Amino acid sequence: MPHKRTRQGASSDSYGNDAPNKRRALIEAAVELMSRRGYRGTSLKEIAKELGISEPALYHYFDSKEEMLFTIYIDTLNLSLEKVRAGSGRATAAPKRSCAG
Repeated sequence: MPHKRTRQGASSDSYGNDAPNKRRALIEAAVELMSRRGYRGTSLKEIAKELGISEPALYHYFDSKEEMLFTIYIDTLNLSLEKVRAGSGRATAAPKRSCAG
């Protein structure tokens, strides 16, 4: 059965319901390695090795390193937004800036 890529890159096929967990583990490994070595200093091969999977298996979850970085970026923005919303009690209003002078 061929796999289908969803809008966010997750797959639904013979990999089963564990695909979101494996994708999350890949993101966490990428964050760890990239925080130590930088984006350019981290290869997909190293990320795959960190999790004990092959590089081709990693491509089941992400089409490229750029897609992985974009996912990390969006996840970080969403987490930050959730924290702001929880702390302010406002869902969409931007914080007011004061002009002290």
